[in-house]
Amino acid sequence: MQHVPLSVHVSEKICFEYNISTGFIAEANLDYMLPFFEHCLSTTVRPLNLQKVCDQIADFVFLKLNFFVSVRELKHELSLKICHIVQAAKKKATGKSAIRVLSETNSFKFFLKSVHWLTERERLNDFQAFDSTNKLLLIRDFEDLDQTPDVICFEASTNSVRLTYSYSFVQKALEVYEMIGTVCTDEMTSIIEQYFSSSKLSFETVSVVQSLKADFLQYRKSLDCVKYLMIQIPSRNNAAMASSIDAHDIMVSPIRSLSDTELDAIIGRSYPTRGTKRPYDEDVIEEPCRKNEKWHSYIAEAKREFLHLKDSHHITDAGLKAMFKFYKTHKKLYPLKDTNKLRNKTNAKFPVIFTKSSAYVKLEYAVRTAIFVAQKHAADFEKQDVLTFRFNMDGTLIGNKHIVAISINCVEGGRECQRAKNLIPVGLFEVQKENTELLRKTLPQEFIGDIRSVKQIHYKHKDFDVKLKLGGDLMNAVYVFGLAGFTSNYPCVFCTPHKDDLHITEETAYDKVVTEGKGKNKVTKTIRISGTSYYDVTKLARSLEEQKHCLHNGKVNDLGYKCEPLFGDLFDFKDYVLDTLHMKLRISDVLLKDILAHASRTEQYGAEHTKIIEEKVAILNRHAEKTVGKRFFFQIDPENQNKTITSRGKLSGHLQDLFFIDQFPFAQVLGNGAINKSAKRVVGKFKELLAEVKKDKPRCKNTLKRLSQEFIREFRQSGLRTTVTPYAHIVGNHLFQFDELEDLRAFNMQGVEKGNDVLSRLYFSSTNPAKNPLLTMMQKLFRMLEMNFQNESERIAMATFAQTGVYDFDDIDDENATLLHSESESSGVSSRRKSFDEMDSEEESETALQEDDEELGGFLSSFTPTIVRSENRFKSFKTCNK
Repeated sequence: MQHVPLSVHVSEKICFEYNISTGFIAEANLDYMLPFFEHCLSTTVRPLNLQKVCDQIADFVFLKLNFFVSVRELKHELSLKICHIVQAAKKKATGKSAIRVLSETNSFKFFLKSVHWLTERERLNDFQAFDSTNKLLLIRDFEDLDQTPDVICFEASTNSVRLTYSYSFVQKALEVYEMIGTVCTDEMTSIIEQYFSSSKLSFETVSVVQSLKADFLQYRKSLDCVKYLMIQIPSRNNAAMASSIDAHDIMVSPIRSLSDTELDAIIGRSYPTRGTKRPYDEDVIEEPCRKNEKWHSYIAEAKREFLHLKDSHHITDAGLKAMFKFYKTHKKLYPLKDTNKLRNKTNAKFPVIFTKSSAYVKLEYAVRTAIFVAQKHAADFEKQDVLTFRFNMDGTLIGNKHIVAISINCVEGGRECQRAKNLIPVGLFEVQKENTELLRKTLPQEFIGDIRSVKQIHYKHKDFDVKLKLGGDLMNAVYVFGLAGFTSNYPCVFCTPHKDDLHITEETAYDKVVTEGKGKNKVTKTIRISGTSYYDVTKLARSLEEQKHCLHNGKVNDLGYKCEPLFGDLFDFKDYVLDTLHMKLRISDVLLKDILAHASRTEQYGAEHTKIIEEKVAILNRHAEKTVGKRFFFQIDPENQNKTITSRGKLSGHLQDLFFIDQFPFAQVLGNGAINKSAKRVVGKFKELLAEVKKDKPRCKNTLKRLSQEFIREFRQSGLRTTVTPYAHIVGNHLFQFDELEDLRAFNMQGVEKGNDVLSRLYFSSTNPAKNPLLTMMQKLFRMLEMNFQNESERIAMATFAQTGVYDFDDIDDENATLLHSESESSGVSSRRKSFDEMDSEEESETALQEDDEELGGFLSSFTPTIVRSENRFKSFKTCNK
């Protein structure tokens, strides 16, 4: 049953009231009714002017109650009641002043029977629809609250259909008429045709169109303000109706042919009569045709306005094409109010906890969602005993905000789960700067504690152990593990060799004489410098115990340990898996930087040196434009007085593959010396190494190890630089070790980097003015993730499993399953109640927000459903015993 307002005060003089027992009541005071009483007591023969009060009642009935009222019957009923009141006053006055008798009553109530109850039905195009046996009410609201809603009413009788429509249709038609000189009734005619078609009736289209045009033009210069107009449409199927129309109906707006005189009187100067015909020889044939000039001008202006809207609101071509495609498929666009309601309803599924500088979900919720996504893409998913989840943590700069984005995905779900659209957002955190201490202050302790609690999950009658692996670039590992960084004497995040020994591998091991102590305590000994391991502590692998020992003894920065790890003992050093994407990017950057450094060295000075450098820059730019386009280019560094070559722009992974092709101009840039051949060999070895990493397992054993050691040897002997970078050290010592124990391709961060790009677009396109942009972005990420499941039942099942851990529905009795299905969309946590008042403030006005809050008030009042589990029900998550 639709909501019915009990009482509305239109003004201080009149109010309307409705309830089921008494029906519709209009109550007016004496000041409001006095002009009507005086008119009835006067000797004039003119009828009562009830247009204003009828319009007020019709507005209330149509727009507030969504009921039906016939304006003509309403006028007749009000006239009778007012006349009865005046007659009763005359009788009581007994020859004296009837006005004095009427003045004794302060208010007058009118019980009106012309208001009829309607029930809501499905929408008709973009109109709300309410109907009964022979009545239909259509209402179209607009986002602009100042714009009058469109109202159309149909009342069917035996011989005809009475149509009542609001003046807003006339106003729109006249606006078009003023521009192009034609009365357009297409919209009204289309609605009438749909009604008659659904009622299995027919009507004479030409007569109705002519009558509508005549009525529209009649009110063009009318001074009377009429809100609702009526027209009687006879049914062509009824022969009796075609010949006789009720005389009472003809008074309103009959369908009849107007004479030429009547049409001229209505239209006036808009259709001037033809003047005296000119002789044929006076016609100017050379004059250009100016037909439809106003129409073409109107179309051109509309196109310019459309382009302005597109540019002003930053609507992309892809977005516009998608909207046109949607409209072409569904034949309609839904109003923003409906979209906002659906968005708020969808956001209620996601238990996002937010503060001023963070927005996150509990890890157990994210893990369940990741499992649901993974089982869609992995056929043998349930055969595993341990489920590994990649814990992605990466920082990105969005505008003036430094954001740390955390997401997870199930490794057993395969490559599809690594894509940006399938990553499960865990949290977004705003930090001033990315370092361990600031991250420690920013990440809520509840969030860290929740991560530590997840140890096991029950899914489809089976318990799975949960294993978290850390993903990200080396700088992220430095922050997470509390290390000193790459500028320390021990820059590797996996092992503890000195920076002078980073180039050493198993095949280049040697004995080194070192001296320890001072004075009498000075001791000289020989140690073996060999290859290191990322997991074997006997081969200098880092460990939490070693870090704790160094920090406990006050040896800060000893072996590269700076402070305690961000997550405590949650992640061991061997839980961090190398990201081959950042390895490729950083090493390629180093190789290009070294090549440019050597290319900038010439044996000339002054103008000769500058000329040679300019020629090399031109060669490099031609190569860059040919391979990767103009997004990446070279120039002479303006900040360096030595006139060196520098690059501008960034090369992503696939662009670096295109840039370092076999046709790279090594000889033209580096000359024909030894450095040219060395650089070519190093780049070739690195490309060969990357090709081997991309191969699916199983691959030839020890091939990657051999290529890694050959690369580090060539890199060391090339002469490009005298030192070895941390990433180059990792390639020579740890890359093949990771390949033996882990699936390197499962920890590639390509999807995470694309996810950061998505975050930037979300921030600048829709969430910048929001009160809580992090919350808004988190909710939109989850909505995008949910839309990967086209089936509504899958979306409901995912939300249910993520929030409650219930997936084995066979284990639940029918009653509980029904309860779970009906309340799954309203579950959440009390800490995010505030989010529905503050989310997406840039996309909706304050009025729309208030309307949504009122309509969703009952929905938001109960967040957490009560789910009764059976006795044999397993808990989804289990925590370790403390």
